[in-house]
Amino acid sequence: MRATKVEKERRILQVMQFLIEGRSRGSIKQSLLVENGIKRAQVDYYIRESTKRITEEFKIQSKDQLDSVSSLIASRMDLIYKKAMDNDQSKLALDALVSMQKLYGIGKDTIAIERADSAFSEVNTADLLSLVSNDKVAKD
Repeated sequence: MRATKVEKERRILQVMQFLIEGRSRGSIKQSLLVENGIKRAQVDYYIRESTKRITEEFKIQSKDQLDSVSSLIASRMDLIYKKAMDNDQSKLALDALVSMQKLYGIGKDTIAIERADSAFSEVNTADLLSLVSNDKVAKD
């Protein structure tokens, strides 16, 4: 028997809530299979539809909104970087730097950094780890 439009909508909203809560795909599937007795393909449909709606709801609509979100993310990544360095977690610090690099669209494998001898030069992502290590040594 096919679900009514109301039932489909209820399931999509339920899956959206599960996704927002951070539940895993497996957990969502299990819940829907048990609660609604539907097939796995239908569960995949509800997850896809829910993901589309969440993406649309959080779509950046203006430059001001983009700037605001970028600033918030950058400040949080900076905090993660600092705490990682304080706790000698170089890999996490590097990941924070790479995430900020991606946030600002500086390229997949390069980042522009200021240097005394020139305004900007490029360093590949592998070199970022040495920057993190040097930063840690400078703090000690």
